[in-house]
Amino acid sequence: ARQLAWPVLVVAATHLGTINHTLLTLESVAAAGIPVAGFVLCGREDKGLEQSLASHTRVPCVARVPVLEMEADAATFSRTAAGLFPADLIERIFLNPPRAS
Repeated sequence: ARQLAWPVLVVAATHLGTINHTLLTLESVAAAGIPVAGFVLCGREDKGLEQSLASHTRVPCVARVPVLEMEADAATFSRTAAGLFPADLIERIFLNPPRAS
């Protein structure tokens, strides 16, 4: 990512240890000089987790992916994913990338 100068998305599961794991990952990526576009939370919704992360980092949560109860074919996943991520996310990452902290 550093060689390409592309920002990264950090993906974190919403279970025990996520706050520590996510904050350490964000810190490590920033220390390596890699810009972070945001993080994605995967799993059950946890507002307390989101609030805790928001209070410890300026990196935004750009998407939340719930546990998906569906067949794992590509077409179904593509339709579902389109509704989970902001439509302009790819544009924000590659056309207006954040700077490394």
